[in-house]
Amino acid sequence: MATPLNSLILSASVGPMLVLWFYFGYWLTIILQYNALNTSNWLASSFISFLIGIANTCAGMGKKSVREWFLENPLRFWRYFMIPFGVSSISITAGKRGEDEFFLIFPLESSKLITSLSIASSLVIFFTIARHVSIRICSSDKDEGFEERNYDGIKKGDDDNTI
Repeated sequence: MATPLNSLILSASVGPMLVLWFYFGYWLTIILQYNALNTSNWLASSFISFLIGIANTCAGMGKKSVREWFLENPLRFWRYFMIPFGVSSISITAGKRGEDEFFLIFPLESSKLITSLSIASSLVIFFTIARHVSIRICSSDKDEGFEERNYDGIKKGDDDNTI
């Protein structure tokens, strides 16, 4: 039987979302390894993500009200704010550490780089396995009206032209 958890796993484990899970795992390990949990990083990142998130939301919601669009697309709404937050916070961390510890956003210390990439890859593997298990569970529910949803939680086949 298809449960809300199965639907959530299916929508959170399609290709574009796997890329975001990889980035989230990488971001999390870099932030934790370099003790980047300080107030100035969070304030700057929050401000940047707020501005970009508002712009993304306005561009993506079309003619719908914010409330209607959020209730229809909660994953997309949170992504619009969290992606700029992750990008800005990891950029600030790498920028403050300088060229002696980072090349772009990649740590020069191989153990930290390997740890970050391994944890990020583990998240992708976890969601890929969870997706296959959920598909097996839900495949018998096709006759009971189960409808697979895309990575925004929208039923497959619905025409949604927003970003």
